[in-house]
Amino acid sequence: MSTESDWIEKVLESVSSNLEWQSLGAIAFRVTEDRELLLAPAGAEVVGGRNDGEQVYSGYTLSVSGVAELFDRLPEIHLNTQPVANLSLIGTIGGQSAVVLISTHPFPDDEHEFRVHGDGTWGPK
Repeated sequence: MSTESDWIEKVLESVSSNLEWQSLGAIAFRVTEDRELLLAPAGAEVVGGRNDGEQVYSGYTLSVSGVAELFDRLPEIHLNTQPVANLSLIGTIGGQSAVVLISTHPFPDDEHEFRVHGDGTWGPK
């Protein structure tokens, strides 16, 4: 029996397998009250060195076509450039309504998922 969140788990697995990091990084996600899945690179806080306290995040390459293959039919795909660049995929997965928004920047209120130290080491906050 499928549950309402089955499509979310499938998308997260697909993103994980279709994602190539350009440097150390992690993906943060949120699910809205309307059951929209929001994805963004996790922010990191630099600790020590000349950039102490700055927020940074890693770049990535995502095979959007790999994620789109999950949808029952080709999803609507939109590229939004304001206020923050993101790509949205809208359709159904397993008969369930699915809206996925993939941002190129961390969430505005990101609490820094991890820290990057001046010596190049990193770890959770």
